Amino acid sequence: MIVAAAARRPLATSGLLHLLAGVTLFGISWPLTKLALDEGAPPMLFAFLRLALAALILGASLGARGRLRLPGRGAIPTLVAIGVFQLFGFYALAHEALVSVPAGRTAILANATTFWVAPLSLVILRERASRRRWLAAALGLAGVVVLCEPWSAGLGAGVLRGEALLLGAALSWSLAIVFLRRFPPRRVMDLLPWCFALAALCLAPFTFGERLADFRHLDLPGWVALATVGCAIGPFGTWCITEASIRLPALLSSVGFLGSPALGLTLSVLFLAEPVDRALAAGTVLILGAVALAAWPESYGPESFGPECLGPEGVRKEIAP
Repeated sequence: MIVAAAARRPLATSGLLHLLAGVTLFGISWPLTKLALDEGAPPMLFAFLRLALAALILGASLGARGRLRLPGRGAIPTLVAIGVFQLFGFYALAHEALVSVPAGRTAILANATTFWVAPLSLVILRERASRRRWLAAALGLAGVVVLCEPWSAGLGAGVLRGEALLLGAALSWSLAIVFLRRFPPRRVMDLLPWCFALAALCLAPFTFGERLADFRHLDLPGWVALATVGCAIGPFGTWCITEASIRLPALLSSVGFLGSPALGLTLSVLFLAEPVDRALAAGTVLILGAVALAAWPESYGPESFGPECLGPEGVRKEIAP
């Protein structure tokens, strides 16, 4: 057991580092995306282009190192989990919602995966979590409810629809988290170009009716936003988040993802001048408290990792970068 515990600690530390990097990158992406959409970029075409750019960048990077190969039949489950649920479903719903919901709220609600992962990890993964992490999940859920303000009579139909789309985006990503936790793939980076290509292919029909000519309204900041989210944040942020989903318990990773929208909210307030009302402030405080509570170190016992991630001697299987 001492050997097993020693093997788990570096993996947990690596997972937390991947989580921190992914949270930071995606936190930056929300205000950048909102900036481009406010300048007139069509939401579905913008999402399609960022997916296509990420596929090209990752494909070129792997091709330069001789690692670009067609995925085998055994990679199909991972392609579906990441390409369809984590990328296509999430991007399509979140970008559509950004049209009617401010970037700060969008960032928080779209990343509220705890809303879905908490029950899914218990029912499907049979993961045991400490009372502290269940408390963190409850705090995070409370923050989401406060942020949505379902009791408010001043919310328009467009905002309510946008919030429903965002919770759907969180569900789509949650399904990917649970699946990757249950069936951890090897060499995630080698599969990501194909995951992004599959997501772009799925999203293509939803771009009908939008015009590429609308991109002519973008100023330099809008083009910089597209290049940044497509060429850097999309591919490498997704890799970091995926590795965190594989290496960390589902409940911990889902609560940790809430750090991304907190950063996105802060940047939106600072650079997009988005107003902060009481509901937004209270919801953010609850969510940040949930993140801090969930991320606080605790001992890594056998329950910290699912049984599918352990070898015959109880030592965590190696996951190649």
